Amino acid sequence: MERYDEAMSEAESYYDREGGYEEFKSKYSSLYFPEEGDDYSAYLPISDNNKAKLANADGKILIGSQEVDVRDITTYKQLVELGKTPPNESKVSLMETSNVNGISTVIHNNRKFWMNTYHVNQHSMQPTIPHLFIEVCFRKKGVFGIWYNYKSYTEIEGNVSGVGYFKSNLNTFSSHDYLNIIKVVSPGSDILQAVRGTVTIKFRGMGDKTFKMTLDYPSEKKK
Repeated sequence: MERYDEAMSEAESYYDREGGYEEFKSKYSSLYFPEEGDDYSAYLPISDNNKAKLANADGKILIGSQEVDVRDITTYKQLVELGKTPPNESKVSLMETSNVNGISTVIHNNRKFWMNTYHVNQHSMQPTIPHLFIEVCFRKKGVFGIWYNYKSYTEIEGNVSGVGYFKSNLNTFSSHDYLNIIKVVSPGSDILQAVRGTVTIKFRGMGDKTFKMTLDYPSEKKK
């Protein structure tokens, strides 16, 4: 994972000049470069995030006295199924965008931005606590029109029913994953409160452009 962090921090200095992509791909050969359509992002080729955190620069972890290669992503289809690729839909210019439980793809100059949210009753980090999962995604266009993942800053803020007030920011590669605990209707209850309200998101890649998104999840029973 540290190797991937390093790669994303350096991506712009390679993708934005002629010949840079080939150098980047050679330097970080342990990553996965699908080159699907105009998506030339480097992807971490490990589907299990916990294993990815333990893996060395070559995608291997030490089990006992043996090094085991945990890289298991070899096709673009796998990335699509894992939700790691940009959606197909797009808009050709920047506009005020307010969608329910997500924001469709917005393209402005050489930046692409979109958002997803999930009302999850279980999460691997805290498997017994329901969460609202907000996923902020972006890409940048390099030379020859290819899109790539890179490091940028986002900030979210909201005060919504079922969650309360939250404000947070991240400055790393896409996606930026924000988690907030969903409240129950009363102490000891297994019924979750409805999650409704407006979230604002700033994305530095588009000049600190502010987007607004409406959350509308009904009350439901914990699974």
